[in-house]
Amino acid sequence: MLRFAIIGGLSAALNFAIIIFLTSCLGLHYLLSITSCFVIVTFVSFWFNRVWTYRKRRGAARDDLARYLAMTAAQYVVCLGGCGVCVAMFHVPYQWAVLVLTILLAPLNYLLHRRWSFRLKWIDQGT
Repeated sequence: MLRFAIIGGLSAALNFAIIIFLTSCLGLHYLLSITSCFVIVTFVSFWFNRVWTYRKRRGAARDDLARYLAMTAAQYVVCLGGCGVCVAMFHVPYQWAVLVLTILLAPLNYLLHRRWSFRLKWIDQGT
């Protein structure tokens, strides 16, 4: 769980930095920035999570990646919708919306990626 927190924290920081840069510096709409960010960070996060967080080196990486992408796509939809609602309806700055959704989704992401994306047991048994 600690390794996931480290990689998740680094991924979240990278997400946040990319979104802020694309929106504030390049003038992209925040939803387009979120989309670009998901595309950029997903593959880096997959590799670090597979190899370091979950220490999975056996099995088909392609199959893990397919499940990881499906899970990330679902997370993307939730994040995009959640941010849109927070900004449009509740007038929350997009930066805060991204940050709060990232924090709220982290525990669920850990569990779903561990069990579904990487097909690991709930309890670490030397994986």
